[in-house]
Amino acid sequence: MTLPNSFVTLNKNRVTFFLFLLFILSMMVSCAKTENQNGKLSTTDTQGNTVSIEKPAQRIVVLYEPLLETVYMLQKQETLVGIPSKIYTDADNHKAYALMDTRIAEKKIATPGDMESANLESLVAMNPDLVIAYQLSPNVISSLKEMGIAVYMGKSETYQDIEKEIKDLALLLDAKERGEALLSFAKKEFEMMAQAVKDVTPKSAYFSWANGRIYTTTGQTSMMHECLVFAGVKNVCTSEMDQANINPETLASWNPDVIFMWNDSPSLFYENPQLSQVNAIKNKQIYTLMPMHYFNPHTLKALLTTLYMQSWAYQMHSEDILLQKSKEYLVFLYGDKIGNALFQQFRKS
Repeated sequence: MTLPNSFVTLNKNRVTFFLFLLFILSMMVSCAKTENQNGKLSTTDTQGNTVSIEKPAQRIVVLYEPLLETVYMLQKQETLVGIPSKIYTDADNHKAYALMDTRIAEKKIATPGDMESANLESLVAMNPDLVIAYQLSPNVISSLKEMGIAVYMGKSETYQDIEKEIKDLALLLDAKERGEALLSFAKKEFEMMAQAVKDVTPKSAYFSWANGRIYTTTGQTSMMHECLVFAGVKNVCTSEMDQANINPETLASWNPDVIFMWNDSPSLFYENPQLSQVNAIKNKQIYTLMPMHYFNPHTLKALLTTLYMQSWAYQMHSEDILLQKSKEYLVFLYGDKIGNALFQQFRKS
């Protein structure tokens, strides 16, 4: 008996579909097996390197201060066995971190290096399963990896970097829920600040870096520039450089409405006769972000930086409200105990 062509075609289609399903299922099973066999946590760090560990890190060395802050914000400080030497040598930093960790107050956590260098023998002696850094020599990185020690290289140059680094460290330290909560909180607060000035004509702003460098400003590719944008002001510097050097004539021609300083005295501007006609100087609109530790823009403390710059630029909040919001931020970022201790130090500074 000859079967109708339509019947044959229908059955061929069914067989083809069935085989396709089997192929998909086999691929899914294969992937699941690979995942179970490897059992690794993997990501790509913000410098483009693949990072894999067998299980959540239990012993970590952090040599890059913005990511040390992230570890505390993720509430995983118990994993720390090494920190940057700067935490002990910089008085302001040590003063703040001493409130965050009694081991730092007593200088009991080892310091095998800093942001740009580290001692390989000291690192290995700490028996870490993860080293977090900003800059290490290729030889040190390869040596650590050969010994089974994972290396995560961060940079925290943009808010996108900060978000990714929080997600990555949350994965590697088994703090995914906390990481999501931090990012959700920051997103909500930044959106509220943007909404507050959406119908306002943007003020022009100039930012000067610390240590008397009033002619060194922030370009369009820096995290401080992003804070200015989040605050709803326009950065007068259009350079793509992170830190751009200018001259008095350029600053006078930009004529900003407001000037923000990094840990310096406004008198550096007010007492400069070359700049006397700049609007921000004539109108006494110069404000200083200090102490620096609490306004570090390379962490989620960019919230505090943005809050204060926006409030100063647009005369939005009283000092009491600013302090109230500062406390809210610090308590959420660090938890009740550490956050309240930091806030008491902040308000007295």
